[in-house]
Amino acid sequence: MITYMSIHLKILIIIISLSGMACTNADKSVNNGSNKYIHIPVCNVNNNYADSLIVVCEAIPLETNENCLISNIHKLHVTDNYLYVWDRKLEKIYIFDHQGHFVNSIHNQGNGPDKYISINGFEMDTRSNKIVLSDSFSRRIFIYDETGEFQKTVPLSFVPFNIVPVGNGMYYNLYGGSNMYYEDKNLEYNCIHVIDSTGKVMHTLLPDQTTERIDLRSNFTTNIDTDSSLLYNPILSDTIYKVCTDSVSPYYVFSNHSNYKIPSLEERKKIGYVYGVRNDYEQYEKSGYLLSWGGFLNTDNYMFFLFGWNKTLYLIYSKENLNSIMISRDEIEVNSDSPTGILLKQSPYTAYKDWFYTSVMAFDIDDCMQFIHNIDNERLKNVSAEDNPVLIRYKIKF
Repeated sequence: MITYMSIHLKILIIIISLSGMACTNADKSVNNGSNKYIHIPVCNVNNNYADSLIVVCEAIPLETNENCLISNIHKLHVTDNYLYVWDRKLEKIYIFDHQGHFVNSIHNQGNGPDKYISINGFEMDTRSNKIVLSDSFSRRIFIYDETGEFQKTVPLSFVPFNIVPVGNGMYYNLYGGSNMYYEDKNLEYNCIHVIDSTGKVMHTLLPDQTTERIDLRSNFTTNIDTDSSLLYNPILSDTIYKVCTDSVSPYYVFSNHSNYKIPSLEERKKIGYVYGVRNDYEQYEKSGYLLSWGGFLNTDNYMFFLFGWNKTLYLIYSKENLNSIMISRDEIEVNSDSPTGILLKQSPYTAYKDWFYTSVMAFDIDDCMQFIHNIDNERLKNVSAEDNPVLIRYKIKF
């Protein structure tokens, strides 16, 4: 889904909307020295768009057999050829084709040279069609081909936090929030650590704007843009950056047109979260703040943001129309039996091209039959409560 919790951590993100209608971006872009960035308008909640938001919906029943029994979907990646499910509880990666047929699984847990102790990160190198896993215990990156065959390991001299492949055998280690994680000050005080193909840190980029401990991270702080560049939203930041190996520049910036407050740079330095000990997020939300936790999904035509601590909000930005809508998940759950009300009970796991992906359990599939377009799928008709989850992919329009 759009956010995830490290161990016990509650994840969520918060942003804002304008009252009563979609919020239009009046100043489409702003010069920032030699850079140009695009304003994403943040507006007050308006659920009038919710019932008609989802326009196409298809189901992908995932094959169930003795080699493929999913306990939970922690993270999902989609490529041109395959669907990849990270089952964090079982320390496995399951691979399916786009019809949901099981292809292979990765479960190389152990102490050998090609084995991981525990997966703490899972990404896809879409440029080379490689699976990239990271293990914080053995301090290594594990590379597999797109069908799950082991290729190599890359040893690291530091504990990986969030490894992202960027092509040409290079990686970023994305870091923020969990202060006092690294003894090396360059790693500790910067969000992006640029790593070469041997696992060596070449240099660091983008100073961290948070100084308190924040034990939260999103499942997707990065996305690939349509020009294949990397977009990155640091925790608590109101900016989505375009990242190159030697530079970072603002690309999208939230523009507040709402009744909420967005924390200033000085306020960001005071916000912290330690599970069971400290929760500034809840207090700031009660004081009228919207807090971004660095998670977003990026498609060809839309961007999708999740906000909220006790109240979950979705901000959806149209790149074509240059406007945004904000909807409340809690309200549409109660008041709508439309596709939106059912499918947005949980935030999407991922996005690919213009499709958003979520899942429902087999026993809930009957509630979705009324709006699934490929209802003639024979495997869908035979799904039982003992089977793996059914993936649902949908397109939106407003």
